Amino acid sequence: KARLGTATIGRRPMRETMAKPIAEIATPTGQRAWGSNQIYVPVDDGIERKKVYLHPGQIHTSSDPTAITTVLGSCVAVCLWDPVAKVGGANHYLLPQWPGEGSAPKRYGDMAIQQLLEEILKAGARKKFLQAKIFGGAQIFENLRSSRGTHFGDQNVSIARRALQTAGLQITTEDVGGTHGRKVIFQTDTGACWTKRL
Repeated sequence: KARLGTATIGRRPMRETMAKPIAEIATPTGQRAWGSNQIYVPVDDGIERKKVYLHPGQIHTSSDPTAITTVLGSCVAVCLWDPVAKVGGANHYLLPQWPGEGSAPKRYGDMAIQQLLEEILKAGARKKFLQAKIFGGAQIFENLRSSRGTHFGDQNVSIARRALQTAGLQITTEDVGGTHGRKVIFQTDTGACWTKRL
């Protein structure tokens, strides 16, 4: 198996090895643009982690070592991590803003991010240490556009950035946009993330 380094930009929390490297395109902000076929997979560090699969409209936080996996198209996942308390969590939402009626508000970005923040603080994280990571928001289907013509993938990313900025949280990693889906694995204890283009 080819093993590549973590997708975390800046501080790399784990060792990395690379096989068959493929050039990637990075924007000035460190955001990864899918002009490449780069694949990131976990490097075994010997820690036994609980495995959780995150479906759309779900949130999971944990103070125990956990590997959260989710698959994204135009949906977005926001991951939060406290490097001091070693607490992490993630959400997976489909649409940017809750219309204020109906059920399943966690399917909407504004509500899902608010609830993720509340849950991770209850799990023992401290807001001043939290780091945020954003994944997804691809433009896979052209018909997924609002009445204004903006793709839902773009709107999902925008709402994440605005909500995190409003909450005063630092965004340390982004892997968003493009025309392909992503598989994301996030470790709640190390904050490490890996993505695979689908």
